[in-house]
Amino acid sequence: MQLDPIIIGLLAVFAVLVVYTIFSFVTSRKPPAAPPKILTKIMCAEGNHNEVREFKEGDFVGKEVGKCPKCGSPLFIVAVYSEAQTLKEGSARS
Repeated sequence: MQLDPIIIGLLAVFAVLVVYTIFSFVTSRKPPAAPPKILTKIMCAEGNHNEVREFKEGDFVGKEVGKCPKCGSPLFIVAVYSEAQTLKEGSARS
């Protein structure tokens, strides 16, 4: 029994597509990205003191968060931002 050339061609195309799909899947896997670190920048109203700490729930720009340890004037949150983190080689999940 002979196979029709069209069927042989379709089987060849199907085989190439399967191999391409598997190859694409294997080569496109990327390690998981680390979640960004969210930071809060706090600054003295007089500009004598500033600090950066990890974000706490309820932080917002303009919020008064205490007194300056140097001059006693109010401390305000002046920025809330994220910083990209990189995963260490051994900490990536497999």
